[in-house]
Amino acid sequence: MDQGLTRDGAQMLGFLIPACWRRCLAAIPFSVTLTTAIAAEPYQITWVLSDWAPNFIIRDGKPTDGQNDIYLKLIIARWPEAEHRFAVMSTARSVLELQRGSQLCRMNLIPTAEREKFAFFTLTHMQLPQEVIIRRAVADQAPLNGKGEVPLEKLILRPGLRGVIAAGRSYSDPIDKLFAAHRNDSNLKESPRLPSNSGLFKLLQLSRADYTLDFEPDYKYHREVDKDDSLVNLPIEGSGLIPVGIACPKTPWGRMAVMKIDQLLSEAVADPAYRQSQDRWLTQESIQRYRAELDRFYRQRARAADPARFALAPGRR
Repeated sequence: MDQGLTRDGAQMLGFLIPACWRRCLAAIPFSVTLTTAIAAEPYQITWVLSDWAPNFIIRDGKPTDGQNDIYLKLIIARWPEAEHRFAVMSTARSVLELQRGSQLCRMNLIPTAEREKFAFFTLTHMQLPQEVIIRRAVADQAPLNGKGEVPLEKLILRPGLRGVIAAGRSYSDPIDKLFAAHRNDSNLKESPRLPSNSGLFKLLQLSRADYTLDFEPDYKYHREVDKDDSLVNLPIEGSGLIPVGIACPKTPWGRMAVMKIDQLLSEAVADPAYRQSQDRWLTQESIQRYRAELDRFYRQRARAADPARFALAPGRR
């Protein structure tokens, strides 16, 4: 993670790994073998999916072959005694349900300090850095440093450009804080009601906005499936890999659920399909560039977390 957060001594966005990410990453290396039967583990679980290809590729309300769909299928195959249900909802709605303590677990969520107040996390993967996705027609207006990277603060303050982001979505703690600091003086707007994540790309295609932030797999999927060449992707200065995982509510039910899921993930990661589900949507250049960091994560993911990582606050037991 540290590699890519600072380069050549330049001040970069997110030069320190946020504390909540360090806690999630630190949870994995403990080699603690959980018993096969965890007391009071859930017999029924609702999995939250989003219409967000290729993270999820949903058909008839069920997971198919998206990146997180594969993780979920590998978990379910190892948890036959539970009844597995699916619900499709936006990130904002699922976060609200977690805050309410609803008995569900959300795939593909970035742990942040705020979210860790009401949810337990177990990591599934390290997502490649976010990128600026911008209309080709205005790409030459984006500020760039000497390496061809976009200084994000300069971009959101650039007159004449119109940025759009999804309401309720975290873009990582450092970026969220930057956006919040410039809530009243940036060119960014939030789109509160998107039918799917591809709605952001649609706004760019319709010239209702000029740029957004997203991940390489999302951009690659959009280009390949929608056959659209009107957008280009630009790297963000100082960006690094982002921990992503499964969130369950910070309740006794959620604790049992996340402990079981964490145990099953430590087993599922050995299946070649686990890593292939991420590599499938990356360019070969990105795989080579981040191979060492990704290898390190997958080795850590093969170990279940210390159960103490999922302790409940007094009074919630």
